[in-house]
Amino acid sequence: MPVKPKKPEKATKDNDDFEQVTRWRYEALIKMGLSPEQAIALIEMPDVAHAAKALADRGCPPDLIVALLGRD
Repeated sequence: MPVKPKKPEKATKDNDDFEQVTRWRYEALIKMGLSPEQAIALIEMPDVAHAAKALADRGCPPDLIVALLGRD
């Protein structure tokens, strides 16, 4: 008897909102000059794009932004 394929789970509004915010943060960080790896490292931090922009506007290079905002 063949196995019936599972239906994909319906996307919830929360998942859609999370994906939109995450995508917006990533794109904003990339536009500020951060590498994809740097952007991903900071992407879950609330208000990271705003904090990074404030630092970039003051002349901080991407590496310094990551060092200042990173959780390590």
